[in-house]
Amino acid sequence: MIGRQHRRGIAIMLAYLTLLAIYVGSGTLSPLDETAFVLAVLLPIFGSLIYVLTLFLPLEADVASPDSGYPSHMRVLPIRTMELALWPMFYGTLSISLLWVGIAALILEPLGMSHKLIIWPGAMLAALLACLQALSWFPLGVPYLRVILALLVLPVVLIAGINGYASGLPAATLTWSFLLAIPFAFGIAYAGIARARRGETFPWAGFTPSASAKKETLRRSLPSAFPAFHPPRPFASPAQAQLWMEWRRNGWNLPLAVGMTCLLLSLPFFLDLGVGDRGLEPAPSWLPDDFSSLRVSFMYRIPLVALILPVVYAWIVGCGLRKSDTRRKDLTLNPFLTVRPISTAALVGIKLRMAAWSALTAWSILLLFEAGWLFALPARSEAGEGSLLDLLVSHATLRNAATAGALLLFLLFLTWRNQVENLGVDFTGRPWIVNGYPLVMALLISLALYFTPMYLVQPSLFSDFLRSLPRWAALALAIKLGLAGWAAAALWRRGLLEGKTLAFSMGAWLLAAVTLIGGGLRLLPEGGVSFHSLMLGALLFLPLARLSLAPLALAWNRHR
Repeated sequence: MIGRQHRRGIAIMLAYLTLLAIYVGSGTLSPLDETAFVLAVLLPIFGSLIYVLTLFLPLEADVASPDSGYPSHMRVLPIRTMELALWPMFYGTLSISLLWVGIAALILEPLGMSHKLIIWPGAMLAALLACLQALSWFPLGVPYLRVILALLVLPVVLIAGINGYASGLPAATLTWSFLLAIPFAFGIAYAGIARARRGETFPWAGFTPSASAKKETLRRSLPSAFPAFHPPRPFASPAQAQLWMEWRRNGWNLPLAVGMTCLLLSLPFFLDLGVGDRGLEPAPSWLPDDFSSLRVSFMYRIPLVALILPVVYAWIVGCGLRKSDTRRKDLTLNPFLTVRPISTAALVGIKLRMAAWSALTAWSILLLFEAGWLFALPARSEAGEGSLLDLLVSHATLRNAATAGALLLFLLFLTWRNQVENLGVDFTGRPWIVNGYPLVMALLISLALYFTPMYLVQPSLFSDFLRSLPRWAALALAIKLGLAGWAAAALWRRGLLEGKTLAFSMGAWLLAAVTLIGGGLRLLPEGGVSFHSLMLGALLFLPLARLSLAPLALAWNRHR
């Protein structure tokens, strides 16, 4: 079933890795002389490993729910519980371990990685997947406990393997240690699925029905200063309840994806990938002159490239699943959502707020990893040696700090924008729109990548393109503003949006445009971009038309 549903993604992944292995085998690529090593090799490899990990985890499940994440439609199948737990874990651990062995033997070892890292990291990834499956399938009975345990298990497994290898443990010992952990994870997964099929949860003290009388007695005997023993407050409004549900269901998707990728990107700091002999190299030329004397490790590219992770993942994840029953091929809205006593505009606003909190959480996780990476990277300057983080802080000026802060705010906004820009497309519920829009965008991106080198190598064509670009941008802006105006008029006419809400939205959009244009004029070099081009770019960048169409699409989909 997994192979049938994800056959295109698996085929693309295997095709890229095969071409990469052939290219590496030809001897023309080496991390010692190619600055694109991280983009061309490490990120696709880590992305492939994460992709295979997610294939065997129930992503449609509520990770914060106290119930089991094992698909409910599979629990009722006339199959023994042993088989329900065995085959997904067997195929998952086998796939992830074989994928790593193939990548390590055919790509990383020819690039200088030690041959000792071919086998045991595959066993470590298999044990990691088995532990995550066990956590996901076991009904823990406490909300958010699964998220906390997952964030603890991931680094523990990775650090155990890395420290064991660094301390000189034989590869065979590490391999068998991780392989022996898989049966224990299988036992937990089997017990969890068995309890889930019976409708049971883990019997935590104080949470079982038999302890309810004791809990009530204890609550009455304690003063009111202990709010943990009082019943939870009801939601003040249906909108708050809907926001709570949206966060529980979709809010953790982006932060967890970023966190898992950051954990995998941390491996090269501990594993010998053949780049340690390179030593320190000059800092990138695009850094300010204050950092001209800085020399840094080659591995600075990992924290640099990781800055695009939330932006890219936000475009893929969006605002989460459109419906809870993801096995059905129709894209109609879940009836649970359509009958909520919430206005259409409020539902769209809740999605926007959830995306904002999700983007903020993802960037908080990434910045924690960035601080750790920069602290672990060695660097040297005229002032002395130390970690890259210490030298960056010591060389930074107020202007550099303000520029970095403005860039982070821009990336945070871009992450939120990528999450919400396709809400109008998703809310239509039309397969030809929902599935056709990504194909059209992929075609346009492919055409841009195809024609860009042609324009760059022919100066006449490139100059003609630059001269005509403002006219095309002005035409695109006119179409965008026209669609937004039509959508605003339709929202007002149908009573889907109040006048003050519409005025506030337009004011916020204009404020964001002014801020973006002012920041560009302040930070970009003088004479690099004209005010007219910067204004056109900022107005085209800010989401407007598709967000304005989202309430119309949702209203139509709720009543069809």
